[in-house]
Amino acid sequence: MENLRVPPVVRETLGAVASEELVMMFADAHKLGVESFERHLDERLGEMNASVDHRLAQMDQSVDRRLRELSESVDHRLKTEIGAFRLEMTKALGDLRFDVLKWNFLFWSTTMTAILGLLLRGR
Repeated sequence: MENLRVPPVVRETLGAVASEELVMMFADAHKLGVESFERHLDERLGEMNASVDHRLAQMDQSVDRRLRELSESVDHRLKTEIGAFRLEMTKALGDLRFDVLKWNFLFWSTTMTAILGLLLRGR
């Protein structure tokens, strides 16, 4: 470590070689501490990553299930509405057909009456 230095009083008491060894010991201890911290941090981040992945998978399943439920609900409502629309259209077309036949009969009966009137008058 560049910043680590032995105070002069300790250097005089231990000597130059022992002071350098002391610096090396603290540098090694620092290096081991950093490596241990990084290893622990990597493990913890791996655990957190696995936890987040698990939660995301659960949320994905929940969202998929909810979307399927909504889709089924919408499909059911749509089928119900289409069925009701078909019934209304069938009834409306039946009423229209009856009206057309009624007016058709009225037209032809008056036409036939007029033609018969003209034929009988001409005799």
